[in-house]
Amino acid sequence: SVAWTPFIFYYFLRIPKTLSFTDVLKLSLSACFIVTGGYLFITVVLFYFLLILLLFIIFKSIKHDRKIILRILLLYLLGMTLVIVMCAPMIISLIQVLPVLERGAPLSMDTALGLPFTLHSLWLNLIPFSVANNAEFFGTDISMVNIYAGIIFPVFFVYGFFIKVSFIEYVFCSWILFK
Repeated sequence: SVAWTPFIFYYFLRIPKTLSFTDVLKLSLSACFIVTGGYLFITVVLFYFLLILLLFIIFKSIKHDRKIILRILLLYLLGMTLVIVMCAPMIISLIQVLPVLERGAPLSMDTALGLPFTLHSLWLNLIPFSVANNAEFFGTDISMVNIYAGIIFPVFFVYGFFIKVSFIEYVFCSWILFK
């Protein structure tokens, strides 16, 4: 999901500037990839964030011609329709499998209150493959401890404190903190 998010943001913000059908296709394709191959929670949060961002775009464009606003809305609606059409096989199969899924079953109180991410798991930010050699050290399920985000992320995190940011960057930052 994280890999396709920059493409979605790029084309989503580019559509009001270019009013291009090609950008709508690229946005739809990126959204299809995130829906079919990504984590559902990130997809849902991203959808709500994009709706809020669309309201900002409309509010910013309100001083322009109403035909431009209508065209922007129609392009986004077309993009959403394309995403639904491209994801239709996955949506249909999900509806068919939904009655037999046990993933939505309630958890026991011990499982819900348990801490899957232990303090020892923080080592994985520095040494991502250490889990392969010593799984007992982490004291939790292997699938719950891998949080390595890359070595470049901390560099840009620190760099972000020293640059001037725009309003849209504040909006993105608030989305990241909310997520």
